Formats: sequence, structure tokens, C-alpha cells
Amino acid sequence: MIDPSYFTTTFDHVGVLRHELGHILGFRHEHIRSGAPPVCPHEDTTGTIDLTAYDPRSVMHYFCGGVGSRSLTITEIDRSGAQQLYGPPLNSFQYQEV
Repeated sequence: MIDPSYFTTTFDHVGVLRHELGHILGFRHEHIRSGAPPVCPHEDTTGTIDLTAYDPRSVMHYFCGGVGSRSLTITEIDRSGAQQLYGPPLNSFQYQEV
């Protein structure tokens, strides 16, 4: 179900779906971490694990405190964190016939 505000947001629509897919994959908001501007919304961090350094351009970061991105693109740091959790992309493996 997509909230009606999706159709009027000034954020990139594909980027919003990238961000929401990040939640489906288990990623929390980046702006709840230490290092984020104090004006960004806070959430309980119980049970969270930092996989990478704080990334103010992360697809999971709200646009707050002068950081974040309205395009919500996946950064290299996002990729690194995802690979730590889920492993490298399948195209990085070499398949051999047996």
C-alpha cells in the first residue's frame, strides 16, 4: 500500500521506493546514528548494529539538518553495509560447470 503523500512528495519517487525497500531488507534510518545533526528525528536504537561509518548521503537518511538527499540514491557506503549483511552480489561469483 502506498501512502497518498507519495504522489505529492518533492523527493524522487524511485528513491522513496529504494528507501522503503531498505526497511524491508532490515535497514534502519541512518539519521538516528551518532554523528547525525541534532535536529534530525530520533528513534530508539535498541538492537541496532552499525555496519559502516555514518553516511549523511545514505538512501536511509532523512533530509534533515542540511544533510541527506532528495534523490535517495544508494551510496557506496550503503552498498558496503548491504554486502556485510547479505554477502557480495551474485555477479561477483564465477560459476563452474561440474
